[in-house]
Amino acid sequence: MKTPTKRIMTITAAASVALLTLAGCAGSPEDADGTVTITYESWTPSQEVMDSIVAAFEKENPDINVEAKLLPYADYVTAIKTELASGTGPDVFDLQAGGMLGEFQSLLEPLDSLAAAELGDDWKGTYKTDALDQASIDDVAYGLPHGFQSAGFLWVNETLLEQNGLEIPTTYEELVEASETLRAAGVVPLAIGAKDDWMDIDVFSAMSNGIAPGEQYAAMDGSGKWTTDGLVDSFDAFAALFTDGVAQDGAAGATTYTDTYDLYADGKAAFFANGSWNQDMFVSAADRIGGFTSSVTPMPVPDGTAPVIAGIGGLLAVNKDSDKKEAAFKLASFMSSGEGQQILIDGNLDFAVTAEDVTPAVEVSENAQAVRTQLTSLLNDELAGYREVPNAAVKSALGQALLKLAAGTITGEEAAAEVQAAADDAS
Repeated sequence: MKTPTKRIMTITAAASVALLTLAGCAGSPEDADGTVTITYESWTPSQEVMDSIVAAFEKENPDINVEAKLLPYADYVTAIKTELASGTGPDVFDLQAGGMLGEFQSLLEPLDSLAAAELGDDWKGTYKTDALDQASIDDVAYGLPHGFQSAGFLWVNETLLEQNGLEIPTTYEELVEASETLRAAGVVPLAIGAKDDWMDIDVFSAMSNGIAPGEQYAAMDGSGKWTTDGLVDSFDAFAALFTDGVAQDGAAGATTYTDTYDLYADGKAAFFANGSWNQDMFVSAADRIGGFTSSVTPMPVPDGTAPVIAGIGGLLAVNKDSDKKEAAFKLASFMSSGEGQQILIDGNLDFAVTAEDVTPAVEVSENAQAVRTQLTSLLNDELAGYREVPNAAVKSALGQALLKLAAGTITGEEAAAEVQAAADDAS
């Protein structure tokens, strides 16, 4: 969510109506002047970044107009399912890898032929193999990846720690002790938007790979079970974040955007659970975070620290019912590997999905540069594996179980049993 890529804009009622009138459905008629209008729908990027992408794309493709609709993530998921099922969906839209891709597969246009026609037979070489793999099913690309991201670590307000005589914790015991000191000083310890199932899954997945390496991946691919002792311990460790006073009070009712994001950006939380996409704060919230020094650190777990998980921020898919597939693919390609990727990276400070590395061209602070170096090291040295849960039903069950753990209504053993039941039903 940006597991989600998760930069969510809030649309007012008036703006929402205006966007809906612009949104058009797949297969809408060609414009009278001979140009083609295509529709784009997503929860990301920000309106400002999307406006820049549209302007650059239309300049490069004067015969194509783009009408973009952006919604908060939860609203987007509901809207896109309804629109696609009724045949009124956008021409090109954004999906998450894993379960979401599998759920929507039958509604997506396979992109290999379009890509070969537009980019040449060797088009797959444009992308990093693991990035394109996450946008594919059985070696068929159903979308073009964008924004390689990592998750499962902690953002740190080093200034708050220093003011309270603390160092960055490297063990779970140190994290609990630091949280006690911070609470006594009136400071929020760990800000986590536990109401968001995607956030809970990110945190849990990293923790499980620190406590029981590889067992979650085995459970997800069917070669293992969610009820192993290691994964039960992992569910218990996730619940302990809330019972041990590490997470902020009321975390189970808080969202990442913007409840906990605001706590961190405004210097009120010492730690923040979010992914590498949070680098965008160095661009979009530079004035708010300028008063403190940020860094990132692995999540402490019992007997060590957790690795990170990583994956594409999303994949740009073409509606199989669109009668403007070529134009829609041009926009997807532009955003994924063309000038649009540079605009996205400049706005969000994500990592490139292309084989040729693309780095931010915008000027950022020394703190932003240092954090990017730290994130690169985590990716290179502490990566456990992919981020998204492959099966949609299992992902939903995992998210719901973690929400219950955050609220303190079930045990780790019960959470494991619930997720395993979903996996059994899905097999």
